[in-house]
Amino acid sequence: MKRGLRMSKKAFQEIVERKPGFFAAQNGNSTPKQAKVRQASEIIRAVSTATGNVTSSRRGLELRFDGARLATLNDLLAMSVQERRRYRKAWHKLIHDTALVEYGCRPPGFEAVNLTLVRRGPREIDPDAIIPKAPIDGLRYSGFIPDDSKAVVCSLSLRQALGSYAVWISVSPRAKGAA
Repeated sequence: MKRGLRMSKKAFQEIVERKPGFFAAQNGNSTPKQAKVRQASEIIRAVSTATGNVTSSRRGLELRFDGARLATLNDLLAMSVQERRRYRKAWHKLIHDTALVEYGCRPPGFEAVNLTLVRRGPREIDPDAIIPKAPIDGLRYSGFIPDDSKAVVCSLSLRQALGSYAVWISVSPRAKGAA
């Protein structure tokens, strides 16, 4: 005997009418999967088109990327492998190009640093959803830091601010092995 959920066509149609966006695109709205793909593309485009600038001081460097978006954990999980790769590469290129414009070649490298990363956006997100992996790897590939191990990155602070999208990274030198 065959078991399972059976539903009449009329009952199914009533459900579809109650939740039209859940089942299919209607009236120009996209399906949930299309919305996630569009959101991933918007994040990658924001990083690719962001403007970077470096400010030096006694305390270290401040890198500011206006228009850049930092993907959250949920954003990264919703991206395909190819989209995650494009996102990482966009961050690497943004930081590398900013270093080339400012320094002409390799930026000043630090043996040990304290990093402070500020994510600015229109709304605050859960602090445990901020994933700074791509920008930190960009610092490593551009020569600001030799490695992203705990021996080099002594501390990492994550902060948030309200406003238009931007990411600030403060790189403060620290004596290697200092507590």
